[in-house]
Parts: sequence; C-alpha cells; structure tokens
Amino acid sequence: MREETGLRIDEAAWKRASYATDNRSYVSYVMVATSSEVRLARQLEEEEVEILSLDHCLKEAVEYPQLYAPDFLQVVGAAKATLNIP
Repeated sequence: MREETGLRIDEAAWKRASYATDNRSYVSYVMVATSSEVRLARQLEEEEVEILSLDHCLKEAVEYPQLYAPDFLQVVGAAKATLNIP
C-alpha cells in the first residue's frame, strides 16, 4: 500500500478477506483495510483515486457480469463480511 499510494496503513488494520490456491504451493490472499486517510493517497498525473463502493461494485457486477472476473462477487462479499459492512 505504501509503495503504490504513499499511505502507511497500520498492520493491525489489515484483515484477510479470502484466499485462493492453485492446489500446489501457491496461495493468493485478498487483504482489506479501512483508513480515514484514503483521500490523501498519492495519485498519478491527472488520475483520481477511485474510492471503492462495495455496494456499487456488487450492483454493477450483477448487472454486467461479463466485465468482472468470475470470483469478483465472492471477493467483495468476503471483504464486506470481514469489515462488518451490511
């Protein structure tokens, strides 16, 4: 996070939302965290930081599933559950 955005998010704020494995030795974790400093994130020239709205993403994924990776709904659903977002 710090490398990409310049934000330093405390390690304790991160929660594992989900993970995937390829049935060998590779495991990929999806981590989520919240921060009140998100609007301070470093931006590329002329590029805005897009704030992830979980409800909006879920609605869009249901309406336009062809635009999303097949496991997107599971990842966003797990993130909402982990962060206790209804």
